[in-house]
Amino acid sequence: SKVDAPVPVKTFQNNYFYRASVNSFVYQIIEQVADSIQNQFTSSSPQSAFIVLYALVPNIYSQMEVSEYLNFLRADVQSIIQSDDRLKSLIRGVSLTSVSESDASFLGFLSACPAQTNSLEPGEYLIMDAGKGTLDFSVIDYNTKQYPSVRGIYRSGIVGAGNAITYSFLLAVLSHIFAPIESDQAKRDDLIDSFIKNNVHNADEAEVYDMLDKIEQYKRKYNEGVLKNDWIGGTLQRNSKLELIGLINMLKHNLDNNSALSDYSIVEAMMDKIADSAVQKLAYRGTNNIKKVIFTGRGFRLKAFRDVMLAKLRTLGGCENLTDISINEATVSMKRICLLGLPYLNSGSYDGLMVGEPDILHHGDDILTQHEFKVERKGKAVKR
Repeated sequence: SKVDAPVPVKTFQNNYFYRASVNSFVYQIIEQVADSIQNQFTSSSPQSAFIVLYALVPNIYSQMEVSEYLNFLRADVQSIIQSDDRLKSLIRGVSLTSVSESDASFLGFLSACPAQTNSLEPGEYLIMDAGKGTLDFSVIDYNTKQYPSVRGIYRSGIVGAGNAITYSFLLAVLSHIFAPIESDQAKRDDLIDSFIKNNVHNADEAEVYDMLDKIEQYKRKYNEGVLKNDWIGGTLQRNSKLELIGLINMLKHNLDNNSALSDYSIVEAMMDKIADSAVQKLAYRGTNNIKKVIFTGRGFRLKAFRDVMLAKLRTLGGCENLTDISINEATVSMKRICLLGLPYLNSGSYDGLMVGEPDILHHGDDILTQHEFKVERKGKAVKR
């Protein structure tokens, strides 16, 4: 399914329920800090606190969108505190800033993996963070001349990561199940679409969660290489009907049996598509100086996805012999590593660009940033 990336400014400004949910989350944080202050200090020695909030931002949004999003959120945070006398007396101020998810992952890597970072040579590194919904990546300049310093010099991202691959596993399972009654792939795809529309979209939320949980379990077993046995009791006869609970039970039996599918081409095509999209964006920037790549995020727990991405990256100029730096999950979680980088932001050794991609303008056949477009309008034909 093709899903357009949400525009955060329009969503946050106009969608009451989304804005209310974000505000509720922020309110709980402020309340917890206020409670902590009251529990630690007596009324005879009142104290107050400043709060620093970091918003981890996917790289699919533009700098303008991120800036406007934060402006709305800052206004709402101020309103939350000013409308509550208790909070006004305990919270002196709230600082709200944003950081790119992939930048934060690189900082987390520096913080959590000293054995590997101590041997890092100065130069440019590519960090790729695949979460559930987006694949974010940054080119980072790492310098150790006087003290370790980090400078973000490029970032971008695409919609499509862990959830898209999970969905491809669901499609692969359904394709295997429907294969006996429809050999033509196009017609089989129609059967799969009909099943999802009639059995998943309007199903009980608990059943859908149960199904997705089992698909995630199947993906993990695929990653571990233990799916080697024949698929059992999980194909349809013509004129028979598959319902969601039947699919859930089928998945359970075959998980217990470590059953393999006959064809994973749907999964492979999804991984190829995601990797191609990311590589196209990196090709626009140029990759001649990149020393190594670091894969983080839950999406890159799937070794097959890491292998596909690395192979695609090696097609870029200067990256023919590119290698990756492995994260040891025994010491740090790939999906939480971005959180470990946040303390680094106050160390003075991180110099980040504005979070978000520069806004792009199309001028003839060229793609120019707003700055380049203005320069050209002045009669200086400059391209970067």
